[in-house]
Amino acid sequence: MKFVITELGLISRLFAAGFLNRFSPQDIKFFIVDYCYNDQLKRGKFDSVIIHKMLVQGMLNIVSIDEKENEQAADLFLKHSNFLFQSIVSIVYAKQTGIDFFVEDPNLMTLAFNYVQGKIDIHSKGYLISSLLHKINIEEEKFDKKVLMSI
Repeated sequence: MKFVITELGLISRLFAAGFLNRFSPQDIKFFIVDYCYNDQLKRGKFDSVIIHKMLVQGMLNIVSIDEKENEQAADLFLKHSNFLFQSIVSIVYAKQTGIDFFVEDPNLMTLAFNYVQGKIDIHSKGYLISSLLHKINIEEEKFDKKVLMSI
């Protein structure tokens, strides 16, 4: 499973809750565009020790966009300036690479869905958690509800 993400908070919480440490980097990979990563670093809204561990393991990858993707993002941003530029960059990167896009914001999900026009899948937090549970053969009912609710 591969996902382009815009935020580090959810994956650090998933790792801390024990979901992601059951996978190898060959099983699941997250990609975050450097614009998003740098913004997240400034705001510090994630567990930096966990994120560092995920980077070292190869489960999390920081990627850059090329000039063409940057131009596409700028054009899309001009039409949708109510979103953060780094979020728009992530949508463009996901579409160009064919990697599924994970998003928590419903408005950003709608924009992504309209922009990618079926070329990739757009996923919510619920889908991601259900997919992880399915891959590790744990039914939601058997997993600690407090842990699920905290994520």
